[in-house]
Amino acid sequence: MPLSRRHFIQGVGAGTLVASQVAEDKSSLAATEEKKHAAKTSDGPIRRGFGLHLFVDQEDVERSEDITFTYHSAEKHEGNPLIVADTPWERAPKGKPKRAGEFDLVHLWGGGALYDDQERLFKIWYGCRCGLAYATSSDGLNWEKPALGFHGVGKPPAGPQSNVFREFVEITGIHCNRFEADPARRYKTLTGYGKALVSPDGLRWSPIGKVFGGRSEVNPTTADPGRNRYLAFPKVLPECYDGTRRRSVALTTSPDFVNWDSLQTVLIPDRLDDERAARLKEERYRLLAYPDVDVNRGHFYGMFGHPYGDHHYVGLALMFYATGYQRHPGWEESRKNKEPGGDDGLGEIQIAFSRDLKRWNRPPDRQPVIGLGDQLSWEGGWLVAPAMVVHKDEIRIYYAGGIWSHSDPVQYGDAKDENWSTLVSKLKGPGWGIGMATLRLDGFASADAGQQEGSMLTKPMELEGVSITINAKAPNGQVRAELLDEHGRALPGFSLADCQLFTGDSLRRRLSWNGRDSLGQLLGRKIRLRFHLRNASLYSYTIGG
Repeated sequence: MPLSRRHFIQGVGAGTLVASQVAEDKSSLAATEEKKHAAKTSDGPIRRGFGLHLFVDQEDVERSEDITFTYHSAEKHEGNPLIVADTPWERAPKGKPKRAGEFDLVHLWGGGALYDDQERLFKIWYGCRCGLAYATSSDGLNWEKPALGFHGVGKPPAGPQSNVFREFVEITGIHCNRFEADPARRYKTLTGYGKALVSPDGLRWSPIGKVFGGRSEVNPTTADPGRNRYLAFPKVLPECYDGTRRRSVALTTSPDFVNWDSLQTVLIPDRLDDERAARLKEERYRLLAYPDVDVNRGHFYGMFGHPYGDHHYVGLALMFYATGYQRHPGWEESRKNKEPGGDDGLGEIQIAFSRDLKRWNRPPDRQPVIGLGDQLSWEGGWLVAPAMVVHKDEIRIYYAGGIWSHSDPVQYGDAKDENWSTLVSKLKGPGWGIGMATLRLDGFASADAGQQEGSMLTKPMELEGVSITINAKAPNGQVRAELLDEHGRALPGFSLADCQLFTGDSLRRRLSWNGRDSLGQLLGRKIRLRFHLRNASLYSYTIGG
């Protein structure tokens, strides 16, 4: 099913832009920008009543009764890992010690994934032992590694028979605009330390210079086509609440992928992240090579921000929980000064949400959207997720995982701590892999009610659409809504008693009142919505038409 307008921005934020959708976005943007300064009341500006509304931050909700807001974790695919090291250029040489660069490896520090709706093909770029590799899939589940015919790229034994297309470089996010004026720049990405690469086909890449300053090796990037700009989220090291410097998230934007704004720090770890680090260390203690009772520090190792719908941005944050220090030269001084770098720990994926890219919300309990798997598994110690795609009415998150922690002995030499067990010898299956986890469409968070009916009132808005569609699940319950004026009085013909109740499970159920589902007569009026739920979950509502 083609992407709807409300999911277009996010759905191809790391994917392919369609000409008609680009034109629609541009015209819509021009029209809506004129209404930014909507009519005001004594209570402040009236919100704009259009587009997709999620419950990830409750900014549109004025008050609720007997409603619980729930954040949801993604469901891992039963066939994971979908991509493993099964070629000579991905596997470790036989008989070699497993040190850095000498172990079976596929991971997503080397790119990301997208769905090309013109070719009807999923594409993924990933890192392997011999370089950066490329795979394709018709369904996003069964992947092929085509022989690309490239000579002299990557490390041996990669060659023309392999799917390796260049030497390894850290890339975090690839996006495509087929209607880019310069065909040689249709695909774009950023490498570590802020260097821009462009490509006509996603395989033959050319540098266009260092486009912004900074020393970060992690620079996740994506497109924001609805606003005609590109986004990047470099890793920075600001001072945290306790005086330590932590890996954090900055923002920079560009209209052309060449000229970028100055960096603004937008996400810094807090006490809740440190509490999560302590809990995870306790759960995974045997996996850690260098555990330290005094080290429980949360970091943002990187965040991959994606536009979603008309009002929201979704961030996939790689949370790094430092739990000790690798025994590198000078590690005791690093520990004493609480410095980042050379620290060991675990990584999982959290989710963050924003409307303006500067203020971000996260689940209050810091639950992961993708958590670690079993300790002796390919996803037991470290996760990274740079790719989110909307396809066939579900949100797909492609992620990579590894059994080892951040600075483990497998990569960096033998541990000096007797606590660490030789887990590799006990591992059954791959040590690294790439998998997929899914969420219901708009399913990041929901407004829920049980047997006791709950209600939820929105803030006043100026209506800019002629229909209201809900994404809800209530197989044994019901959802209804009423339209009120800005003072909270029911509008004639749109009261609760007039609303046809919804029961069942639907991603797009259009609400109606006495058989009437058009709100054309109310266009431009200041209104409120009040939803009533019983044994139901409401994931989103959309004002459209």
